[in-house]
Amino acid sequence: DALNNFVMETRMYDFGSISYNKKISSFSITSTSSSTATISGVNVGYRTNSGDSFTSLGYTIIEGGKNKTTTIGISTPIVCNQIQFQIKGMVNINAAIDITDISVIFRPMRKYGSTSGDKES
Repeated sequence: DALNNFVMETRMYDFGSISYNKKISSFSITSTSSSTATISGVNVGYRTNSGDSFTSLGYTIIEGGKNKTTTIGISTPIVCNQIQFQIKGMVNINAAIDITDISVIFRPMRKYGSTSGDKES
């Protein structure tokens, strides 16, 4: 079977407010397919400014089947006010896998008044 390269890039996400930083600890990719085909050697990356190159988070496997979720753990949390994800790899042209959702686990880092010591949480 023939293989084709693919690259999928999300839009830049600010999670409702670009004015404060977020600490991103992990994210999940949910996919669905009518076959049990998998995509191996998938490189997942991110960037926090649209002009920058993508930083790789490493390689993973996206499984075929209905509503399969792949969680990408991040060893050092990413602190940013916006982020864009890139997923790329090679896929068998006869295997259609649809990415149906990307969920991001993050914590907002808001500055507090002087009674809290002006710290980010």
